[in-house]
Amino acid sequence: MTGWIMADFSADRVKSQLERILASSEFEDRQQLCQFLRYVVEQTLNGQSGNIKQYTVAVEALGYGANFDPQSNPTVRAHARQLRRALSQYYFTEGIEDPIRIDLPKGRYVPDFQLRTVTKPSSPETVREDTVQQFKPILAVIALSDLCQDESCRYIADGLTEELVAVLTRFSPLPVMGPLHKERLKQENMGPRQIGTRYGVRFVLDGSARDRKGYVRIVARLTDTTTGTNEWADMYEAQFDGADLLEIEKEISLKVLGAIADVHGVINKKLVREIQSKPPDSYSVHHAMLKFEHHLRRISARSFTDAKSALEKALKIQSDSAPTRAALGGMYIDGYALFGGSKDLLDRALEMVESAYRLDSKDYMVQRLRAFVYFHTRTADEFKQAVELAVKTNPNLSAIGEFSIYCAFTGQFDRAVELFERARQINPHIPGWYYYTHFMAHLYRDEYEQALSSAQQIRMPAFLVDPIARAVALGYLGRKEEAGAVVAELLQLVPDFKESGQETIQRIFRYEQPVELLLEGLRKAGMEI
Repeated sequence: MTGWIMADFSADRVKSQLERILASSEFEDRQQLCQFLRYVVEQTLNGQSGNIKQYTVAVEALGYGANFDPQSNPTVRAHARQLRRALSQYYFTEGIEDPIRIDLPKGRYVPDFQLRTVTKPSSPETVREDTVQQFKPILAVIALSDLCQDESCRYIADGLTEELVAVLTRFSPLPVMGPLHKERLKQENMGPRQIGTRYGVRFVLDGSARDRKGYVRIVARLTDTTTGTNEWADMYEAQFDGADLLEIEKEISLKVLGAIADVHGVINKKLVREIQSKPPDSYSVHHAMLKFEHHLRRISARSFTDAKSALEKALKIQSDSAPTRAALGGMYIDGYALFGGSKDLLDRALEMVESAYRLDSKDYMVQRLRAFVYFHTRTADEFKQAVELAVKTNPNLSAIGEFSIYCAFTGQFDRAVELFERARQINPHIPGWYYYTHFMAHLYRDEYEQALSSAQQIRMPAFLVDPIARAVALGYLGRKEEAGAVVAELLQLVPDFKESGQETIQRIFRYEQPVELLLEGLRKAGMEI
């Protein structure tokens, strides 16, 4: 395995290694991380490591003013955590052969400079402990096998491999490593299970590219390294004769992203299912976020309680986790809108997402939850701006379907339908409540049959907005007997809905026009509300 020892070597060699890191794709467009790393390395090489503190990093490296307070502002700690992950990812991929390693040990801001040496591991467990101490990838990408005969097709395997790594790293919330070289893995007799043991990854993505009569066929498969079983496989074909190979690579990569690494993809679904049996006290930030995603798919009182509890515990352990803060802000909104919480939850939600945004304004989860909270707490224009920022940052995750619903509530129907269709194209297995987009659009246009059809696609009977939508559509259609049955279903779910329903609808849908449309539909369905 690769080991690291402290060594005395020239400052020039360290500076050269620093420039190599900063020029890598891992640090591309990450200006603050670059400034952070350059500052601490240069201060250390100049014999000034004793001056490296949270305050000096914030003021001298990150551009904060002299009134920066490290006690109340965790920005430096958050950036240090991101920098450690970025360095670990770099040395797993582009820097795997580099002669010098620069590390930022946990708990301090003075870097270590280490010289690479080669030692033999005593066991696979040693490899896991040493190599995955900081960065813990979930998915490893193996370079695609090139089975093409046509010379013009041979570039696709390499190009698609690089595109897959780039797309998965940029757009997926899952930590990704690679590409691993298939020939080297064969030489070391490493299958999926051995790869999982050595690199600490849970899943492996590999496949092949071959040509046939002007077409290229890509086969991709996902394997669980703990069991060796295939979790997903698919085949893609494209005409490459005269086609733009870059467009082919991009299109296929985005399809793979949607299928396996999307927030509603194969990997996340499996991890979410597994986390349900995890005892509450064992939750890490990652486990808490999986609980949160489970809640978004189920939306029940139990899923709400479990997710909120897990996030609050995780935040006590890691207070500078921006996604955790944002997710907890989203849970406070649900507590107010869906479960009758007090109005001060709106202020707490806004405070949470704003602090998360200050910690990491480019994190997609932060932007996603910020837009959601803005729908309930800010003006329609501020909400729209937050949505467009989140979509621009990451247009290739199906979670943009969430924005479509709230765009529909604010009357932006064309944009709402556009976002919904894009989300469904990325991943056909979107949560049922996304169909509220089409339901509301049809309702506004007096297209009641289509509204009913969309309402029937929600298929979440334990979530009160499902029977509300069906009852409303049936009420407007004048199908009173069927509407009465759905009203009874709603009252069984929420026994006091006749008394509390108007306030509940106002809390969930906020704006006057959708609220009035829904209330009128329920009255037509036979509910006295």
